[in-house]
Amino acid sequence: MEHNRKAFDKFRLNSPLIVETFKGFLELLSPNNLPHNAEDLKTNEYEADLIALNYVTGDLRNAISCLQKLSNGDQNSPSHTWELFNLDLPAMTLKHRIDILKERYYSFRTL
Repeated sequence: MEHNRKAFDKFRLNSPLIVETFKGFLELLSPNNLPHNAEDLKTNEYEADLIALNYVTGDLRNAISCLQKLSNGDQNSPSHTWELFNLDLPAMTLKHRIDILKERYYSFRTL
């Protein structure tokens, strides 16, 4: 019984390593090399950008300007990052976010 308890204590001490390893496997299996909840983050941000365009700025040019201000004019800067093994991995860049916003904006305009 004591032996099982010691094994469990060692397992509990290594749980951060297990979590990080699991996140690493998720990243490798993902089509975009990001864990599943990072993909959800991207989807949610794209939706939020479109909602802001429709209900806040009302204008594509102003919406893009707002996004550019968030990045201090550097469109290649990461919009959000995902942490894996204490490394910050970009989930998406501001340029990619702007491109998706334009694509969605124009696809709705052509319907």
